[in-house]
Amino acid sequence: MRRKYASFFMRRLAARQYRALLRSVLKYPACLVSRCTGLALAAPVLGCVAVTYRCNARCRMCDFPARAGREEYGTERMKAVIDDLVALGIDNIAITGGEPMLRADIFDLIAHAKARGALAQMATNALTLDAPAADRLVAAGLDALTISVDGPTAEVHDGIRRVPGAFDRAVAAARHVLEARKRRGSGLILSLSAVILPENARMLDEIAALARRLGADNVSFFSAEGSGEAHAVFDDGQREAILASLRRFLDRKGEGGIVDNSDACIRLLMGKYRGGRPPIRCLAGYSSIFVDCHGDVFPCYMALNRGTPAASIEEAPLRELWRSPRYATLRRGLLGCRDCHYVCHLEINAMFAPLLLARSLLGRGR
Repeated sequence: MRRKYASFFMRRLAARQYRALLRSVLKYPACLVSRCTGLALAAPVLGCVAVTYRCNARCRMCDFPARAGREEYGTERMKAVIDDLVALGIDNIAITGGEPMLRADIFDLIAHAKARGALAQMATNALTLDAPAADRLVAAGLDALTISVDGPTAEVHDGIRRVPGAFDRAVAAARHVLEARKRRGSGLILSLSAVILPENARMLDEIAALARRLGADNVSFFSAEGSGEAHAVFDDGQREAILASLRRFLDRKGEGGIVDNSDACIRLLMGKYRGGRPPIRCLAGYSSIFVDCHGDVFPCYMALNRGTPAASIEEAPLRELWRSPRYATLRRGLLGCRDCHYVCHLEINAMFAPLLLARSLLGRGR
Protein backbone atom coordinates (compact mmCIF):
# COMPACT_ATOMS: atom_id res chain seq x y z
CA MET A 1 0.00 0.00 0.00
CA ARG A 2 1.20 3.52 -0.74
CA ARG A 3 2.27 5.36 2.37
CA LYS A 4 -0.18 8.17 1.65
CA TYR A 5 -3.13 5.83 2.03
CA ALA A 6 -1.58 4.11 5.01
CA SER A 7 -1.40 7.56 6.60
CA PHE A 8 -5.11 8.08 5.92
CA PHE A 9 -5.82 4.76 7.62
CA MET A 10 -3.77 5.62 10.70
CA ARG A 11 -5.36 9.07 10.91
CA ARG A 12 -8.84 7.60 11.05
CA LEU A 13 -7.71 4.99 13.52
CA ALA A 14 -6.33 7.70 15.81
CA ALA A 15 -9.62 9.61 15.50
CA ARG A 16 -11.52 6.42 16.42
CA GLN A 17 -13.50 6.54 13.21
CA TYR A 18 -13.96 2.79 13.37
CA ARG A 19 -17.10 2.60 11.26
CA ALA A 20 -15.51 4.53 8.40
CA LEU A 21 -12.39 2.39 8.68
CA LEU A 22 -14.37 -0.84 8.57
CA ARG A 23 -16.34 0.37 5.57
CA SER A 24 -13.13 1.23 3.73
CA VAL A 25 -11.39 -2.03 4.58
CA LEU A 26 -14.36 -4.15 3.52
CA LYS A 27 -14.38 -2.54 0.08
CA TYR A 28 -11.30 -4.50 -0.94
CA PRO A 29 -12.66 -8.05 -0.45
CA ALA A 30 -16.01 -6.81 -1.79
CA CYS A 31 -14.21 -5.58 -4.92
CA LEU A 32 -12.64 -9.00 -5.39
CA VAL A 33 -15.97 -10.79 -4.97
CA SER A 34 -17.59 -8.27 -7.29
CA ARG A 35 -15.05 -9.12 -9.97
CA CYS A 36 -15.85 -12.80 -9.64
CA THR A 37 -19.63 -12.40 -9.59
CA GLY A 38 -20.03 -9.41 -11.90
CA LEU A 39 -22.08 -7.62 -9.23
CA ALA A 40 -21.20 -4.24 -7.72
CA LEU A 41 -21.23 -5.29 -4.07
CA ALA A 42 -19.57 -2.18 -2.69
CA ALA A 43 -19.02 1.47 -3.49
CA PRO A 44 -15.84 2.48 -5.35
CA VAL A 45 -12.66 2.89 -3.35
CA LEU A 46 -11.94 6.21 -5.09
CA GLY A 47 -14.19 8.94 -6.42
CA CYS A 48 -12.52 11.53 -8.63
CA VAL A 49 -14.04 14.88 -9.60
CA ALA A 50 -12.63 16.85 -12.53
CA VAL A 51 -13.93 20.24 -11.41
CA THR A 52 -12.77 22.03 -14.57
CA TYR A 53 -11.08 21.38 -17.90
CA ARG A 54 -9.62 24.88 -17.92
CA CYS A 55 -5.88 25.05 -17.34
CA ASN A 56 -3.19 27.72 -17.22
CA ALA A 57 -0.54 25.31 -18.51
CA ARG A 58 -0.23 23.66 -21.92
CA CYS A 59 1.44 20.38 -21.01
CA ARG A 60 2.53 18.23 -23.89
CA MET A 61 0.92 15.12 -22.34
CA CYS A 62 -2.57 16.58 -21.90
CA ASP A 63 -5.35 17.89 -24.14
CA PHE A 64 -7.84 18.81 -21.42
CA PRO A 65 -7.65 22.59 -22.07
CA ALA A 66 -9.03 21.96 -25.56
CA ARG A 67 -12.23 20.66 -23.93
CA ALA A 68 -12.87 23.87 -21.98
CA GLY A 69 -15.63 26.09 -23.25
CA ARG A 70 -18.83 24.38 -22.15
CA GLU A 71 -20.45 25.93 -19.13
CA GLU A 72 -19.22 24.23 -15.97
CA TYR A 73 -21.35 23.28 -13.02
CA GLY A 74 -21.56 26.09 -10.48
CA THR A 75 -20.71 25.79 -6.81
CA GLU A 76 -23.98 24.30 -5.62
CA ARG A 77 -24.12 21.78 -8.47
CA MET A 78 -20.52 20.71 -7.81
CA LYS A 79 -21.36 20.31 -4.12
CA ALA A 80 -24.27 18.11 -5.20
CA VAL A 81 -21.82 15.94 -7.17
CA ILE A 82 -19.74 15.53 -4.01
CA ASP A 83 -22.94 14.68 -2.11
CA ASP A 84 -23.74 12.02 -4.73
CA LEU A 85 -20.29 10.47 -4.35
CA VAL A 86 -20.63 10.35 -0.58
CA ALA A 87 -24.17 8.95 -0.85
CA LEU A 88 -22.79 6.20 -3.08
CA GLY A 89 -20.49 5.23 -0.21
CA ILE A 90 -17.23 6.91 -1.29
CA ASP A 91 -15.12 8.35 1.51
CA ASN A 92 -12.03 9.28 -0.51
CA ILE A 93 -12.57 12.11 -2.99
CA ALA A 94 -9.81 13.25 -5.35
CA ILE A 95 -10.19 16.67 -6.94
CA THR A 96 -8.49 17.23 -10.26
CA GLY A 97 -8.84 19.07 -13.56
CA GLY A 98 -7.71 20.80 -15.71
CA GLU A 99 -6.35 23.04 -12.99
CA PRO A 100 -8.63 22.99 -9.90
CA MET A 101 -7.15 26.21 -8.52
CA LEU A 102 -8.74 28.13 -11.40
CA ARG A 103 -12.10 27.67 -9.69
CA ALA A 104 -12.69 30.51 -7.23
CA ASP A 105 -14.85 28.15 -5.16
CA ILE A 106 -12.24 25.40 -4.81
CA PHE A 107 -11.78 26.07 -1.09
CA ASP A 108 -15.54 25.79 -0.55
CA LEU A 109 -15.66 22.50 -2.46
CA ILE A 110 -12.85 21.03 -0.34
CA ALA A 111 -14.53 22.20 2.85
CA HIS A 112 -17.80 20.67 1.67
CA ALA A 113 -16.20 17.28 1.05
CA LYS A 114 -14.70 17.41 4.54
CA ALA A 115 -18.05 18.43 6.06
CA ARG A 116 -19.58 15.33 4.45
CA GLY A 117 -16.98 13.15 6.20
CA ALA A 118 -14.82 12.34 3.18
CA LEU A 119 -11.07 12.47 2.84
CA ALA A 120 -10.18 15.19 0.33
CA GLN A 121 -7.10 15.24 -1.87
CA MET A 122 -6.21 17.46 -4.80
CA ALA A 123 -3.69 17.65 -7.63
CA THR A 124 -2.41 20.99 -8.93
CA ASN A 125 0.22 22.49 -11.20
CA ALA A 126 0.66 25.17 -8.45
CA LEU A 127 0.94 28.05 -10.91
CA THR A 128 -1.40 30.16 -8.75
CA LEU A 129 -0.64 28.54 -5.40
CA ASP A 130 0.81 31.48 -3.49
CA ALA A 131 1.11 31.78 0.29
CA PRO A 132 -2.48 32.99 0.94
CA ALA A 133 -3.89 30.21 -1.27
CA ALA A 134 -1.77 27.61 0.53
CA ASP A 135 -3.11 28.81 3.85
CA ARG A 136 -6.70 28.59 2.59
CA LEU A 137 -6.17 25.03 1.32
CA VAL A 138 -4.87 23.94 4.71
CA ALA A 139 -7.66 25.82 6.52
CA ALA A 140 -10.26 24.10 4.33
CA GLY A 141 -9.09 20.76 5.72
CA LEU A 142 -7.41 19.31 2.65
CA ASP A 143 -5.92 15.91 3.55
CA ALA A 144 -3.41 15.56 0.72
CA LEU A 145 -2.05 17.83 -1.98
CA THR A 146 -0.05 16.71 -5.00
CA ILE A 147 2.05 19.25 -6.89
CA SER A 148 3.20 18.33 -10.38
CA VAL A 149 6.96 18.66 -10.89
CA ASP A 150 8.10 16.99 -14.10
CA GLY A 151 11.76 17.87 -13.94
CA PRO A 152 14.50 18.73 -11.47
CA THR A 153 15.26 22.02 -13.22
CA ALA A 154 13.32 24.92 -14.65
CA GLU A 155 14.52 24.11 -18.15
CA VAL A 156 12.99 20.63 -18.10
CA HIS A 157 9.82 21.30 -16.13
CA ASP A 158 8.96 24.57 -17.89
CA GLY A 159 9.57 22.93 -21.26
CA ILE A 160 7.13 20.11 -20.50
CA ARG A 161 4.51 22.42 -18.96
CA ARG A 162 5.09 25.10 -21.62
CA VAL A 163 4.95 27.87 -19.04
CA PRO A 164 8.04 29.97 -18.26
CA GLY A 165 8.57 30.17 -14.51
CA ALA A 166 6.40 27.12 -13.77
CA PHE A 167 9.22 25.32 -11.93
CA ASP A 168 9.99 28.22 -9.63
CA ARG A 169 6.32 28.65 -8.80
CA ALA A 170 5.90 24.93 -8.05
CA VAL A 171 8.92 24.96 -5.72
CA ALA A 172 7.67 28.10 -3.98
CA ALA A 173 4.19 26.59 -3.65
CA ALA A 174 5.57 23.49 -1.95
CA ARG A 175 7.32 25.69 0.60
CA HIS A 176 4.17 27.77 1.14
CA VAL A 177 2.14 24.62 1.82
CA LEU A 178 4.70 23.24 4.26
CA GLU A 179 4.79 26.56 6.09
CA ALA A 180 0.98 26.73 6.30
CA ARG A 181 0.83 23.12 7.46
CA LYS A 182 3.26 23.81 10.26
CA ARG A 183 1.59 27.06 11.26
CA ARG A 184 -1.85 25.48 11.49
CA GLY A 185 -0.72 22.14 12.92
CA SER A 186 -2.27 20.32 9.96
CA GLY A 187 -1.70 16.70 9.00
CA LEU A 188 -1.88 17.49 5.28
CA ILE A 189 0.30 15.20 3.17
CA LEU A 190 2.36 17.00 0.54
CA SER A 191 3.35 14.95 -2.49
CA LEU A 192 5.16 15.71 -5.69
CA SER A 193 4.31 13.83 -8.87
CA ALA A 194 6.09 13.48 -12.17
CA VAL A 195 4.92 12.10 -15.49
CA ILE A 196 7.67 10.01 -17.07
CA LEU A 197 8.47 11.45 -20.49
CA PRO A 198 11.44 11.35 -22.88
CA GLU A 199 12.50 14.79 -21.60
CA ASN A 200 12.96 13.56 -18.00
CA ALA A 201 13.66 9.86 -18.55
CA ARG A 202 17.22 10.20 -17.26
CA MET A 203 16.27 12.45 -14.33
CA LEU A 204 13.93 10.41 -12.14
CA ASP A 205 16.48 10.10 -9.33
CA GLU A 206 17.04 13.86 -9.45
CA ILE A 207 13.28 14.51 -9.17
CA ALA A 208 13.15 12.23 -6.12
CA ALA A 209 16.13 14.08 -4.63
CA LEU A 210 14.35 17.39 -5.22
CA ALA A 211 11.28 16.13 -3.35
CA ARG A 212 13.49 15.21 -0.40
CA ARG A 213 15.25 18.59 -0.40
CA LEU A 214 11.96 20.46 -0.44
CA GLY A 215 10.67 18.46 2.52
CA ALA A 216 7.79 16.81 0.65
CA ASP A 217 6.37 13.69 2.25
CA ASN A 218 6.73 11.62 -0.91
CA VAL A 219 6.96 11.64 -4.68
CA SER A 220 5.12 9.46 -7.19
CA PHE A 221 5.93 8.67 -10.80
CA PHE A 222 3.27 8.25 -13.46
CA SER A 223 3.53 6.86 -16.95
CA ALA A 224 2.41 9.01 -19.88
CA GLU A 225 -0.84 7.60 -21.21
CA GLY A 226 -2.17 10.67 -22.96
CA SER A 227 -3.61 11.27 -26.39
CA GLY A 228 -2.19 12.68 -29.60
CA GLU A 229 1.16 14.34 -29.01
CA ALA A 230 1.00 13.14 -25.41
CA HIS A 231 1.86 9.57 -26.34
CA ALA A 232 5.47 9.25 -25.22
CA VAL A 233 7.93 7.29 -27.37
CA PHE A 234 11.19 6.35 -25.67
CA ASP A 235 14.43 5.29 -27.28
CA ASP A 236 16.43 2.36 -25.92
CA GLY A 237 18.72 4.55 -23.84
CA GLN A 238 15.79 6.34 -22.22
CA ARG A 239 14.05 3.07 -21.39
CA GLU A 240 17.21 1.69 -19.81
CA ALA A 241 17.62 4.86 -17.74
CA ILE A 242 14.03 4.61 -16.52
CA LEU A 243 14.46 0.94 -15.60
CA ALA A 244 17.69 1.69 -13.73
CA SER A 245 15.93 4.40 -11.69
CA LEU A 246 12.98 2.13 -10.93
CA ARG A 247 15.35 -0.60 -9.75
CA ARG A 248 17.06 1.89 -7.44
CA PHE A 249 13.68 2.98 -6.07
CA LEU A 250 12.93 -0.66 -5.23
CA ASP A 251 16.29 -1.04 -3.49
CA ARG A 252 15.60 2.01 -1.34
CA LYS A 253 12.17 0.85 -0.18
CA GLY A 254 12.12 0.30 3.55
CA GLU A 255 15.09 2.61 4.02
CA GLY A 256 13.20 5.86 4.25
CA GLY A 257 12.81 6.01 0.49
CA ILE A 258 10.71 8.95 -0.57
CA VAL A 259 9.16 7.29 -3.64
CA ASP A 260 5.55 6.45 -2.82
CA ASN A 261 4.77 4.04 -5.66
CA SER A 262 4.33 0.61 -4.12
CA ASP A 263 6.79 -2.18 -4.95
CA ALA A 264 4.11 -3.92 -6.99
CA CYS A 265 3.35 -0.77 -8.95
CA ILE A 266 7.03 -0.16 -9.67
CA ARG A 267 7.34 -3.69 -11.02
CA LEU A 268 4.34 -3.16 -13.26
CA LEU A 269 5.90 0.07 -14.55
CA MET A 270 9.13 -1.80 -15.20
CA GLY A 271 7.13 -4.21 -17.34
CA LYS A 272 5.82 -1.27 -19.36
CA TYR A 273 9.30 0.05 -20.12
CA ARG A 274 10.37 -3.43 -21.15
CA GLY A 275 7.66 -3.29 -23.77
CA GLY A 276 4.90 -5.20 -21.98
CA ARG A 277 1.28 -4.55 -21.15
CA PRO A 278 -0.27 -4.83 -17.68
CA PRO A 279 -0.40 -8.57 -16.90
CA ILE A 280 -3.27 -8.27 -14.42
CA ARG A 281 -6.99 -7.69 -14.81
CA CYS A 282 -8.19 -4.13 -14.44
CA LEU A 283 -10.68 -3.54 -11.63
CA ALA A 284 -11.20 0.16 -12.39
CA GLY A 285 -14.85 -0.48 -13.18
CA TYR A 286 -15.37 -1.74 -9.63
CA SER A 287 -12.85 0.35 -7.70
CA SER A 288 -13.13 3.87 -9.16
CA ILE A 289 -15.55 6.35 -10.62
CA PHE A 290 -14.89 9.72 -12.27
CA VAL A 291 -17.29 12.64 -12.70
CA ASP A 292 -16.45 15.83 -14.58
CA CYS A 293 -17.66 19.42 -14.33
CA HIS A 294 -20.46 18.74 -16.82
CA GLY A 295 -21.86 15.73 -14.99
CA ASP A 296 -20.38 13.15 -17.34
CA VAL A 297 -19.46 9.87 -15.63
CA PHE A 298 -16.39 7.81 -16.55
CA PRO A 299 -15.44 4.33 -15.29
CA CYS A 300 -11.67 4.93 -15.32
CA TYR A 301 -9.06 7.62 -15.85
CA MET A 302 -8.35 6.58 -19.42
CA ALA A 303 -12.01 7.05 -20.34
CA LEU A 304 -11.81 10.53 -18.80
CA ASN A 305 -8.57 11.13 -20.69
CA ARG A 306 -10.18 10.11 -23.96
CA GLY A 307 -13.42 11.99 -23.31
CA THR A 308 -15.61 8.89 -23.61
CA PRO A 309 -18.21 9.01 -20.82
CA ALA A 310 -20.29 6.03 -19.83
CA ALA A 311 -23.27 8.04 -18.66
CA SER A 312 -24.33 11.36 -17.16
CA ILE A 313 -25.69 12.21 -13.75
CA GLU A 314 -28.27 14.28 -15.63
CA GLU A 315 -29.81 10.91 -16.55
CA ALA A 316 -29.88 9.32 -13.10
CA PRO A 317 -28.23 9.58 -9.66
CA LEU A 318 -24.82 7.97 -9.30
CA ARG A 319 -26.23 5.20 -7.12
CA GLU A 320 -28.57 4.15 -9.89
CA LEU A 321 -25.92 4.42 -12.59
CA TRP A 322 -23.41 2.43 -10.53
CA ARG A 323 -25.82 -0.50 -10.19
CA SER A 324 -27.39 -0.26 -13.65
CA PRO A 325 -27.18 -3.14 -16.19
CA ARG A 326 -25.47 -0.78 -18.66
CA TYR A 327 -22.69 0.02 -16.17
CA ALA A 328 -22.36 -3.68 -15.31
CA THR A 329 -21.73 -4.48 -18.96
CA LEU A 330 -19.16 -1.70 -19.15
CA ARG A 331 -17.19 -2.83 -16.10
CA ARG A 332 -17.11 -6.43 -17.34
CA GLY A 333 -15.56 -5.15 -20.55
CA LEU A 334 -12.91 -3.23 -18.61
CA LEU A 335 -11.73 -6.45 -16.95
CA GLY A 336 -10.05 -7.35 -20.22
CA CYS A 337 -8.53 -3.90 -20.84
CA ARG A 338 -4.74 -3.65 -21.02
CA ASP A 339 -4.52 -0.18 -22.55
CA CYS A 340 -2.84 1.81 -19.79
CA HIS A 341 -0.44 1.84 -16.85
CA TYR A 342 -2.26 4.59 -15.00
CA VAL A 343 -0.74 4.46 -11.53
CA CYS A 344 -3.84 4.80 -9.34
CA HIS A 345 -5.45 1.89 -11.16
CA LEU A 346 -2.25 -0.15 -11.02
CA GLU A 347 -2.00 0.34 -7.26
CA ILE A 348 -5.49 -1.02 -6.65
CA ASN A 349 -5.26 -3.76 -9.27
CA ALA A 350 -1.96 -4.97 -7.77
CA MET A 351 -3.66 -5.62 -4.44
CA PHE A 352 -5.61 -8.42 -6.14
CA ALA A 353 -2.66 -10.02 -7.95
CA PRO A 354 -1.26 -12.64 -5.52
CA LEU A 355 1.79 -13.62 -7.58
CA LEU A 356 2.83 -10.01 -8.10
CA LEU A 357 2.38 -9.24 -4.41
CA ALA A 358 4.40 -12.31 -3.47
CA ARG A 359 7.28 -11.27 -5.73
CA SER A 360 7.17 -7.81 -4.17
CA LEU A 361 7.29 -9.20 -0.65
CA LEU A 362 10.16 -11.52 -1.54
CA GLY A 363 12.05 -8.80 -3.43
CA ARG A 364 12.17 -10.77 -6.65
CA GLY A 365 11.61 -9.89 -10.27
CA ARG A 366 13.71 -6.74 -10.42
